[in-house]
Amino acid sequence: MGNKRSRLKTILFKACSSLGKKSRNWLNILGSLVTSFIVFFMKAGSTPVQKGFFWVESKQFPTMKKLPQNVGQSQQVNKLARLGQRLRDPQWRRYGYLLLLGKAMAIMMLFMVFAFIPNLVETPALAADPVLKGNDIVNPINTLWTLLAAFLVFAMQVGFTMLEAGFCRSRETVNVLMECIVDTCLCGLLFYAWGFAFMFSHGNGLIGLNWFFLQGAPATYESSGVAFLAFWLFQFAFADTCSTITSGAMIGRTGFIGDLLYSIGVSGFIYPIIGHWAWGPDGFLATMGSKDTFLPFLGIGFHDFAGSTVVHTIGGFIALAGAIVLGPRLGRRFKRDGGGPMLPHDLVIAASGGLILWFGWYGFNPAKIAQRANSINYGSNPY
Repeated sequence: MGNKRSRLKTILFKACSSLGKKSRNWLNILGSLVTSFIVFFMKAGSTPVQKGFFWVESKQFPTMKKLPQNVGQSQQVNKLARLGQRLRDPQWRRYGYLLLLGKAMAIMMLFMVFAFIPNLVETPALAADPVLKGNDIVNPINTLWTLLAAFLVFAMQVGFTMLEAGFCRSRETVNVLMECIVDTCLCGLLFYAWGFAFMFSHGNGLIGLNWFFLQGAPATYESSGVAFLAFWLFQFAFADTCSTITSGAMIGRTGFIGDLLYSIGVSGFIYPIIGHWAWGPDGFLATMGSKDTFLPFLGIGFHDFAGSTVVHTIGGFIALAGAIVLGPRLGRRFKRDGGGPMLPHDLVIAASGGLILWFGWYGFNPAKIAQRANSINYGSNPY
């Protein structure tokens, strides 16, 4: 028993001695760091640092001189002097303590969130492998191509805005900008709420009756392999293009309320319903020529080349109707009266907009052709 006690005492004594040595080493290192920090501030020209983290009298360093304040390194010296001055101020010290404490608490909370996040988020329950159908599999190449085309078509809105703003008079520029921006916003909301449902969902030969607010939508659109939201984005860009085509014929003659009403009518009802006839899965023009459908004796359905009918015919006829109702712009003088077309106020902007529209066409036409070919290959509606 005595041997065990003596051995235990020996082990405790060695452990305490080791801890004492290590503590002295750490205290020496900490003291060296503090001394170096003080010397650094004194060399920088700071006055005696008192009532702060430490207490030092400048008399302990009589040989040190202040650095000049007007040399090339004056900015660094001023910052260090300002820091030393703030360390002597009790309010600044209190602010520093609070700042460090807040940062430490934020880091601790962040680590706690990382540690307990598996408990905060419910893990999904494991289930049996689902039975996949053909239209549940997303084709990445088709989806990527559709998204690229959607971005190009949406960039045409910039071209329309610049083209119309450049060819109008300067006092009509604000009207053009407001119309193009608000029309895009309204078209997005309406096409999400019911426009896409009217146009591309299953229903009857005249209008679609499903997928309002995109509820109950499948993974892909029909059998094209294109992700449903990617297809929606592409068709939204088309709908916005149709609505913007019309605005150029009514520049400077419609108020803001008129722009709103016109956008709601075109984007929410006219374009989606007529588009369903030609591009919908069961539109009467899309299924025309087949058995027990509209004009079965033709033997061929209606084909639209990249929106030449659905987009541009609708936009063109609405633009013509608006121009007839509104009449010419104020101050317009025709050739018979000794006048001519109204001069644009910025041809540079107009020409730039035309080039952007040109570039956007490479997403407008090829994507529609690819979608039509893909639909024919998979046996769905060749929209």
